[in-house]
Amino acid sequence: MYRTSVCVVLFSMTGGCIDLDPKLDPTRFYVLTEPTPIKASGILKTLNVGLLIIEMPDYLKTSKIVLRREGSEITYSEFNRWAEDLEQGIARVLYSHLANKLPGVKISRFPWSAPTELDYRVKIRLTRFDGVRGGLVAIHAGWSIVGKGGETVDSGDFRFNGMWNGTKYGTLVSELGTGLAQLSDEIGVAISKVSDPSR
Repeated sequence: MYRTSVCVVLFSMTGGCIDLDPKLDPTRFYVLTEPTPIKASGILKTLNVGLLIIEMPDYLKTSKIVLRREGSEITYSEFNRWAEDLEQGIARVLYSHLANKLPGVKISRFPWSAPTELDYRVKIRLTRFDGVRGGLVAIHAGWSIVGKGGETVDSGDFRFNGMWNGTKYGTLVSELGTGLAQLSDEIGVAISKVSDPSR
């Protein structure tokens, strides 16, 4: 009855009825999924590795998911966003993958919670982390492993190309997670080799 009365009054004043029902917020929030931890009991962690994330271009430092058009044009999805700081989310996922892949290695994320003597530091420089409306998903990253003395003992240039349909952002986020898993695999293999050259 109350709403009807309001509509009648507003109708007489404006010539129409204003809908007073609240509008649903169409914004969706996403997180990168980390792997299930693997329990590796009885393994002595004899190597300390620090994970330093990340150098990221400024255009990625946003809660909005980044899309790329043809060439160098960047757009942002207004209603599809990261639910956490993207840099922290990427670091979290890479840390989890490396911890699973290297059960004999103690992985520490920067900033260190306590003074830690590190055998190696992994530095990652991210240059692409986006989807293209045409269907491509891309991650470009350079990585390096630095020894105790500050010398670079290994490095690589990582490229990942996945696919999505251009509209389902859950698929886009899942593909970006797949790319991070592959980046972790590449770095994990390199850590194993530099710590044990016989491999």
